[in-house]
Amino acid sequence: MVRSWQTKQQSASMIFCHFGGRSNRIALRHGFLILALTSLLCEARLPFWGTPKRTKVLADFKVDPHDRPIELPITVNVLLAGFDTVGHHSQFRVVDPQALEDALFQQIPKVSPHDLRSGEALHTVYQLWYSVSAVHHRHLDKLNSALADSLQPTSDLELDTEDGSKVTMPHFSARADHAVRSVLAEMVKTTLPKDKQKHPTLVLLNPPKRRFVPPNVTPLLHDRTGGDSFVYTYSADWAEGQFTSWTSADGFSIVDLAAGPHHYGSFKNKHGAMSMKRFQTFTGVGDTAGQDLIARLVSLTESYIQHNVARDIQHTHVGASPAKIVVPVIGLRDHIRFNPLDEARFDASAVSAAVQSIFPDAQVSILPAVRHITEHDDVVAALAASVESRTSHTYSKGKWRVINRRHLNSRALLDSLSNAHDILADTGAFKLLEEDDSNLRLMPVFVVSSIVEENLLLDDGLMQAQHEDGVVVLQSEEYTEVPFFTGNDVLRIKQSDVTSAVVSGVSAALTA
Repeated sequence: MVRSWQTKQQSASMIFCHFGGRSNRIALRHGFLILALTSLLCEARLPFWGTPKRTKVLADFKVDPHDRPIELPITVNVLLAGFDTVGHHSQFRVVDPQALEDALFQQIPKVSPHDLRSGEALHTVYQLWYSVSAVHHRHLDKLNSALADSLQPTSDLELDTEDGSKVTMPHFSARADHAVRSVLAEMVKTTLPKDKQKHPTLVLLNPPKRRFVPPNVTPLLHDRTGGDSFVYTYSADWAEGQFTSWTSADGFSIVDLAAGPHHYGSFKNKHGAMSMKRFQTFTGVGDTAGQDLIARLVSLTESYIQHNVARDIQHTHVGASPAKIVVPVIGLRDHIRFNPLDEARFDASAVSAAVQSIFPDAQVSILPAVRHITEHDDVVAALAASVESRTSHTYSKGKWRVINRRHLNSRALLDSLSNAHDILADTGAFKLLEEDDSNLRLMPVFVVSSIVEENLLLDDGLMQAQHEDGVVVLQSEEYTEVPFFTGNDVLRIKQSDVTSAVVSGVSAALTA
C-alpha cells in the first residue's frame, strides 16, 4: 500500500512537469485534484482532511473529531505471589499466569481516561500490554517470616457468620514498612528483568495464613490450622489507620488478598459491618473457582489501571496567570460572641503567601470583612434557600432509626450570594475591579460562623467547599462530628481557626 501511494505521488509530479508555459496554473490545479483523489482511493485510513477544530477536552491541542485518538502503549506488570501449589492445601488458590495474562489482554485491551468535570473522554487511548509472572516461593517464605515477626495484636473484631451468629476474632497489625517493604522490593527486583522494572507494577499477594499464625490464637471449629481464625491488616508510619493495599515508596502497588477484612468506623455504632463472606481468601468457593478467581483478579487489575496508571484528569487546560488576584474574605455570623476573622482565628498573610506561591507574578489582595447575617436580607435569603435535609439510618439497640441531617448546599449558597453586591462593596473589592478589570481574578470566600446551627455541614459532610467562583467555609467553636473516621472513632473537628480551610479552598479554586 505504501508503494502504491508513492507511485500515485510520482504520477502527480509528472503531471506538474509535463505542462508548461501559460497553462501552468491549470496544470497545477488539475495536479492537486488528481493527488487528492488518488490519496483517497489508495489509503482509506489517511487522516480526515478538514479544518482543525478545538474540542472541549485537551484544549492545548488542535485535533479533528474525525481523527483517530492518540494511541499510547503502556506495559503493566502483574506479579502473583502465593498462587501456585507450593505450600498450599487447596487447588482453588492456583492461578496460571498465562491464563490471567490472556484474560487481561481479552478483557482490558485498552483504556481511555476522562475529564473529571465534563465526563468527556480524552482524545487519548492507552493500548495496554501485560506481563504476568509468578513469584518464586522463596520470596513468599521471606514474606511469611517478615509478617510473623511484625504482627502486633490490636482490638478484636466482631464478625457475622453465615448462620447469622456473631464471632469475635483476634485482629493483628503488620508493619508495611521496614522488613516487609524490603522483602517486597527484593521480590520485584529479582522477578522482573531490568528493562521491565520501569513499567507500572501490581503485586498480588496471597500468603498462606497458616504459615504465620500468631501465638495464643484458638482455631475455629471448621479451621484446624488456625489460618482463618485471625485477621491481620497493615499499618505504617506514613499512613493513618489500617489498610490491605498500598503503593510502595519504591513505585509499585501491593494488594494482599489474604489480609482483612478491615472496617471503617466504630463497631459500637454499627458502622462498617462485615461478615465472614467478605474474606478475600477465595478458598472453597466451588468447582468454577479457578475461572472465578481469574475474573476477580482481572477486575482488581482494571481498578489498579484506572486509579494508578491511566487516571482521569481534572485540569485539561491551564490558562494565563492573572495579573491581579482579589480575595474578599467575608465573615458572616449570627452572634456577637467573637470576631470570626480576628488574629486568633484567621491569618490573612498566610492566605496571601499561599496564593503568591502559586502565582508568583500576580498582585494579591486579601480583603477581610465581618458582617452580621441579619444586616443583609440577601444573605438571610441565600442561607435559607441553601439549607437542605437528608435522611440517613443508624442501627442502635437492635433497631434502625431514621435521622434527618441538615446541610448547606455550597453551590446554591454561592449562586445566591452572588446577588449580595453590598457585601462585596463593603470590602473594597469593587474599587479594585473598577481600577483594572483586565486579567483580574476575583475569588470571594464566605466564612459562615454560626452558633444556632452548630452541627451544620456542607454538601457531603464537609466543613469547606470550593468552586471556580468562590469558597465557603464553616466556623465552629465546638467540636462537630463529620462522617469520617479515625481508627474506630468518628472524626470530630473543631474549626475555630479557619486559616487552613481558606488556604486550601482558595488554592484549589484558583487552580481549577
